[in-house]
Amino acid sequence: MFDDILKAAARAGKERGELPAPTRSFLRQVWPTMVGEELTHLCEPLSLFEGTLRVAVRHPSLADEWKRRPLALLRRVQRYAPWPVERIEIQLDERAGQPLPPPPREVVEAFERGDVQMMEEDLDDEMKRLIASIERLRRERGQG
Repeated sequence: MFDDILKAAARAGKERGELPAPTRSFLRQVWPTMVGEELTHLCEPLSLFEGTLRVAVRHPSLADEWKRRPLALLRRVQRYAPWPVERIEIQLDERAGQPLPPPPREVVEAFERGDVQMMEEDLDDEMKRLIASIERLRRERGQG
């Protein structure tokens, strides 16, 4: 529901010429809607300038994967961003993302079974396994 409200507000603002500038603080506010709550604690937007969105990613494996294959994230952002986004630049920053608690065990298990619909149309099985393994590693290290 929040996604729909944000998209409607963004469209209305864009049509009236009142769309807020994509400042870092505004990008951070809309980031969970753009990428989904599941990825919000693994990455965060740094800037959007001339169609290039810079994103800091917490985990090296995920950063490498998105550098090699940025289209999954780019398509997701393009679907929900009210500004034009043509490219994504990924950089590693292990402090990136919101400090959210790990998902409940049932959610992780459902994700590993493939029952969770997280960006289903954009992620392949390899990416899903990678994200699940990052979550397991974080839990094991007590990084919440």
